[in-house]
This record gives sequence, C-alpha cells and structure tokens, in this order.
Amino acid sequence: MHETLTKLTRATSRNSFIMILLQVILGSIAVGYFTYSQQYYSIFYGIVAGFVMMHVLHNISLHRYFAHNSFKTSKFWHAVMAITSPLACGGSPYGYAMAHRTHHIYSDTDRDPHYKGIGLFNISFFKWNLKKVPIRTMGSLNETWILRSHNYYVVIIVSFYAILLAINPTWALIYNIAGLWLYLSYLTINVVDHRNIWFGYRNFDTNDKSMNDIVTGYLVGEWHNNHHKNPQQWNQRVRWWEFDLNAQLVKLIKK
Repeated sequence: MHETLTKLTRATSRNSFIMILLQVILGSIAVGYFTYSQQYYSIFYGIVAGFVMMHVLHNISLHRYFAHNSFKTSKFWHAVMAITSPLACGGSPYGYAMAHRTHHIYSDTDRDPHYKGIGLFNISFFKWNLKKVPIRTMGSLNETWILRSHNYYVVIIVSFYAILLAINPTWALIYNIAGLWLYLSYLTINVVDHRNIWFGYRNFDTNDKSMNDIVTGYLVGEWHNNHHKNPQQWNQRVRWWEFDLNAQLVKLIKK
C-alpha cells in the first residue's frame, strides 16, 4: 500500500514538474515578447489571472478543500473544483492532497516533501521528497471526480491550453504568465515561509519553522504560520489586519 501511494504521489509530482517548468519557460518568453512589443497590458492581465488562479484554484480548491477538507460544499462546486484545479499546475487534487498532508505530518523534518535538504530547485519545481507517503493521507480522496481529475491531469491542462491557442494565441501567452505567477507564489510559500526571514513573524509557536509575512499574506493569500497552527480552518485570519480574501470567497460556496 505504501509503495502504491508513493508511486501515485510521485507521478503527480513528476507531471507537475513538467507542467510548471513549461509554464515558467513559456511565461518568461511571453513576458519578453509582450515587453518587446510594448503590450504591457497583456502582462498585467497575466498577473491578474495568476492572482485569481492562485486564490481560487490553489488556495481554495487544492489546499483548503481537497487537502484539508476545511469546508463542505455542494456536489456541483465539488466537481467544478476537481476539474479546474489542475489548471494551477500544482498537482491533481489526489496527488496534491497526499503530498501536502505528508508535509503537515513531517513539517521541516527530513521526511517533509519540501525538506530543504533536497535543494531549492527540487522544492520549487515539485521534485519533492516522497520516499514514503503515510497511508492516512489518502482519506476522503477515493471519490469519482477526484480520481477523474487525477487520471486526466495533464489532459485537462493541455486541452485548456489548446482551446486558448485556437481562440487567440495571446490568451495562451497570458495563461503562461499566470503560470509564472503561480510558480513564484508556490516558491514563496514552500521556501520563504519556512525560513527565518527578517520580515516574517509568528503568531504561534508551532513545531516547525512556518512564518507569516505581509507579502505572502496579501499577494499569495497564505498566512502560513496561522495555517500550520490550525490546518483545518477555512479562515486563516488571526490578527484584525490579516485579511483573508480566500475566506471571503469560501463563504460564497460553502454549506
């Protein structure tokens, strides 16, 4: 069972590595092209799209809903989140949830998928430390839409990109810039917010190195130390000024 789970999670990690690497390469090319052609508004659209995708597809769908089951919603929104969340290139709901739950179990130890000993490149491009995934991480994931999303993870992303290309190639390049923004957001959470950074702070003395910082909190939508203290909370706000946009959006779809 352990071997099977590890293979499934590693497969998602490998596919996410390929997808996010392509996004970074194509996103960088897109930024260069739009800068050269002075289409700065397209870069802005890409950043806005990345901001929205980070909050909706990653933070709400992959993270708070699938990985932590922090809120309940209708069957309709469940299916929508399962099918659209792969577009954030952070993994399928199935693989992402198992890897992220493992991260919380072994946070900042040598069994943490984001363990700093594997190197910055591996952490930031999803080549994670997945030698042994605990069986309990698969709880609640054996569901039709989640499994469909896992099995067709790459197909969903490639099909969406092909549709954008067919409609307007500029839209596809904007999606690539959004992917670049997503990459930088993942990098910030997995690397910066698990280091003793000078602009970070901790509300809670957790058994890990998780930190909060204003940049990540407002731009990426993650108050990381608050989250590690209470992983199942759908609202990460603790201090009055720690605005949680994701929580406001969750209110619209949760039961």
